[in-house]
Amino acid sequence: MTGEALVEQTTFEGEEATRYPLARAKQGVLVAGMLVLTAAGNVIALLGEPLIGGSIAVAGGAMAVVNGVALLRPRGIVLTPTRLVAVLNRRHELSWDEVEGVELDSRRSRVIVIRTASQAIRLPADVFTSRPEEIVAAIEDRAGLR
Repeated sequence: MTGEALVEQTTFEGEEATRYPLARAKQGVLVAGMLVLTAAGNVIALLGEPLIGGSIAVAGGAMAVVNGVALLRPRGIVLTPTRLVAVLNRRHELSWDEVEGVELDSRRSRVIVIRTASQAIRLPADVFTSRPEEIVAAIEDRAGLR
């Protein structure tokens, strides 16, 4: 355990809310990995392969910056009395009336799938501080699906 809250009771945009945050430790490990990739690219460039090494360094550095900046803002799933808001790399907002189903899909990698009449929102399941099964159950309860 990283000392992070598994679930936070908070206020979100003026509404009482339950927030399931992303695990910041996992995000930090991702940034560290991208920095190692950047350093490796620089070493490859210095050893005589500047095009390949430079490309690796630029890609790794860009991913480290993007994910590092993402660490600065709260991300996760927020459940309010009126809506579900998922903020990961992009923001998805649904009223509870729009949610037609939710499931934990484990066919390839584990994802939380939230279904509406017009779309299926797929969120990586193992990036949260809470167990994905608990998040799915909370969404089902709020949406009146069980």
